[in-house]
Parts: sequence; C-alpha cells; structure tokens
Amino acid sequence: MERMTLNRFERPKPLAVSNGKGLVAGTTEPFAVHSGMDALRKGGTAMDACLATALAEITLATGSYVSYAGVTQILYYEKSSTRVFSINGGWNTPLHGDPSQIPKVHTTGNNGASVLVPGFIAGVVDAAQKFAKFPLKTLFEPALFFAENGFKMSAGLANSIKLYYNNITLLRTAQGRSIFTNPETGKPYAYQELFKQPELTVFIKNVSTSGKDYFYNGTWADEITKHAQISDPVGEAIQHII
Repeated sequence: MERMTLNRFERPKPLAVSNGKGLVAGTTEPFAVHSGMDALRKGGTAMDACLATALAEITLATGSYVSYAGVTQILYYEKSSTRVFSINGGWNTPLHGDPSQIPKVHTTGNNGASVLVPGFIAGVVDAAQKFAKFPLKTLFEPALFFAENGFKMSAGLANSIKLYYNNITLLRTAQGRSIFTNPETGKPYAYQELFKQPELTVFIKNVSTSGKDYFYNGTWADEITKHAQISDPVGEAIQHII
C-alpha cells in the first residue's frame, strides 16, 4: 500500500476518497474513511458517511485525541430543501451547576466543578435521527468491529502510549493500566501489535442501542460521576443534563 509521512509517522493513504458522487475525508485513520465510503456505497446520505467516519475514527484513535466523551460541531447542507443546519454538540455545564465555579485555567486534583458535560453523543444521536438514513446501530458497526476484533497498532499510537506510559498519565488508574498494557507481554502495546478494546465494545453496544439515555442517564453517567468524585447535586445534574 502506498504510504505517506505525516507528523513523523508513516500512515497508509488515502485520507480522502471519492466515488464520483461524494467525497469522504478523515483526519488520521484511513479505515475510518473507508467506513464512511462504505456508508455512501450502501445508499447512505452525507450524514451517514460523516457519522460512520467519526465514530470509527474514535475507536481507531483509542479515544486519545478524539473521544466519545468529547464534542462535535456539524454543519450540514440538505440538498432537498437547500437549507443549512448547524448541530452544536459542545460542552455544557451541569443542569443545576454553578458556572462561576468552573476553573478558568487547568487545575489538578479532584475538582468536580471542572468536569463539563460532553455533547458528542447528544450531537451524533440528534444528527442521525434527523438526517441519516441508517439507524444509530448501523452507523456504529465499523467502530464496533475495530473495537471488538482489534487493529494493528500504528507507529504514532505506539509511540504516544510509550511516551505516556507512566504513573502520572496512563498508569494513574487501573483502567489505564488494563487498556494500554499488552497482557501477552506485560508491556505497553507496541507497533503492529493487535489492539483490542473489550470495555469499549460493551460501551458501543449499549450506546448504539440505547442512545443518549445510556450515556447521560444510565450506567455510563454513573461511572463518570463516580470517577470525577463530585458530590450531589452536581452529580445528579450531569446525569440529567439531557
């Protein structure tokens, strides 16, 4: 496969593909671009391609620089109505929280007030319901495949894991140690090693079937509030933000 050098690491081409009727572009993960093109080939809309690409890219990036607990901003042109829609899935403050308590700069420690509500899942679910042809479960299929079956670790991700494999970052929590340590070697995942994400597999299956309810009002909401170590009523507010 033809290769290119990007940010000092080799990545397979291409990051943009056109089938003559539409074009899909991604940031760093060609397999995610392929997921978007597959959605178009099967009759999906531009939104189907957009969401399938974004959802797969997060799994392939191991949630590092993009995350299901992040944000999304979608600008969508609907040809049938010639209208342009904007979907803002940005950060939000807890429903009953006090915005004045949010630190103006990055702080360390367990400061619950610094934890904002991520809007990515809300934005994706709303975009899929309004503009996509396929159901959310179908759009998550490529992401689920790579989480469940794994993918070979890229040079860039392997170097990042090695760089942050310490007690301050990845090894700070039991989850970090479990996810980024290869059980076969007892060492951080290295280049070309198969990387699977069983916990993420469970997460994707739940979100793809239950949507926003699981993320903002269910098990995941309980987990994030517990790990953020924030007390009521802020914890309850995050769980009922949507």
